[in-house]
Amino acid sequence: MVIAHDIQKWLEDRRRKRFAAAREEGLEEGLEKGRAEERSLWLEWLARKEDAESRGDRFTEPPPNGKV
Repeated sequence: MVIAHDIQKWLEDRRRKRFAAAREEGLEEGLEKGRAEERSLWLEWLARKEDAESRGDRFTEPPPNGKV
């Protein structure tokens, strides 16, 4: 009975560690994807801004972060 309890505890600990590692990996992947999307938004916005300025047009579109 004690051995079964020890095995069960070991399995639960192992499952918990694997879950934590997978969660951490998923969070990191999500952060990387979010950074790439934000970078893309900024580059597109900057290209539109530079295009408007090169034509001498006024550029009033707010930046991706919404701050002016």
